[in-house]
Amino acid sequence: MTSKTAEQFNKNGFIVLKNVFTPEDCDQLKTDCKKLLSEMPFNKTGVNVWGAEKMPNIFLKFLKHEKIKNALEEIIEGPVELLSTKTVFKSKEVDFSSPWHQDRPYWEGILKISGWISLDDANVENGCLKILRGSHTKVLSHDKIKEEIGFGNRIHLEADIEEKCEAVILGKGDVLIFSDLLLHSSYPNTNQKDRWCLIPTYRKVGVQDNCLKLGGIWDKPIRL
Repeated sequence: MTSKTAEQFNKNGFIVLKNVFTPEDCDQLKTDCKKLLSEMPFNKTGVNVWGAEKMPNIFLKFLKHEKIKNALEEIIEGPVELLSTKTVFKSKEVDFSSPWHQDRPYWEGILKISGWISLDDANVENGCLKILRGSHTKVLSHDKIKEEIGFGNRIHLEADIEEKCEAVILGKGDVLIFSDLLLHSSYPNTNQKDRWCLIPTYRKVGVQDNCLKLGGIWDKPIRL
C-alpha cells in the first residue's frame, strides 16, 4: 500500500517536513558551515558541493536524520543512499535569484531526490524557493548557459509562470523533499540578510544509474 507521504510526493513532486531540526541545531550547523567555507576560496554562486566520499562529518547527523530517512524510504519504496550535499546561501554579496530549471539535466540517470534543509526562516524577502507544483512528470529541454552565478541549465517558461508558481516558505529547521524533475527557481534576496540551507541528494540503493559523474561526486555513496 502506498503511504500518504509517497502519494503526496508522487502527486506534487515534493513534500515538506516540519520542525525536523531545532533552532539550536540550525545555528550550530550554520556556524560550522561558515567556518568551513572561510577556509575555502569565496564562491560567487553561493553554492559549494561535497560528494559522499569527502563529506564533512558535521553534515552527517543532519543528512541521515531519521525523519528524512523514513520519508525517503516511503517515497522510493526501499533503502536510500546519500550521494552529495551542498551549502547554499544568500547574503548582501549573493543576492540574485536562481533561474527556472530541473535538477535532472545536471546529473541525468534515474530519479534522485533532494532535501532543502532550512537553516534560517526562508521567505520571499530573503530568497526562498519557488516551485511549480506537479511539474515533475517529464524531463524538459534546457538551454546551456555559462556565467559567473552558475546554473548552467536553464529553462524558459511561459510569461505567466510567476502567476502559477508558489513560494516555499519554510521555518528554521523545516525540510523540503523534492524530485529532481520538479521545476524550481528562487526569489532574489531583497532584505540582504543571510539565508542558509543545506541541500543533500539521495537515490535508491542498488539500482542501475547511468548518471553523469560531475567530477566523481557520486562515488562511494553513504547508505542511510
